Amino acid sequence: MIDDGAAFSAVKNVVVGNAGSSNYFAVQDGSTATSGGLRLGVEAASTQNVAGVADGGSWTMNGTARVGDRGDSNFFAVVDGTATLTGAGKNFYVGYYDTASDNVALVVGSGVLNVKASGADVVVSANVSSGVPGAASTGNKLIVNSSGTIDANRVLVGSGG
Repeated sequence: MIDDGAAFSAVKNVVVGNAGSSNYFAVQDGSTATSGGLRLGVEAASTQNVAGVADGGSWTMNGTARVGDRGDSNFFAVVDGTATLTGAGKNFYVGYYDTASDNVALVVGSGVLNVKASGADVVVSANVSSGVPGAASTGNKLIVNSSGTIDANRVLVGSGG
């Protein structure tokens, strides 16, 4: 957990739950984080891992974000904070491979998910190649309440989302 105004920086991806379950990474309380990207719930057996931003925290990723890379029931939340993907051509995925199911990205309160880099999209239950959904995973969700904001070039939802 990064909190109380601390700063965190990783050149490569932040990996939460490579082959494990119930792992946690949060940026909160006015803290900042930068990373190459995010891989949450990497292997098929990776379940119930959590990552996110809360209470005025901000996380900037310059690479692809995968919530539920291959795993199930992983959770990414933006609650009264900001998550920004800046990598051109890099997407924010919820359910990447066809084995990924029941993963959730949640944007609530004054939370903001920014995916505005050139060629970058928010993609739910699909692995996108050249903007065309393919290999759909199932049961993955992108949930935004009335106060949350997604600022994206496009939001693509596969048949399993």
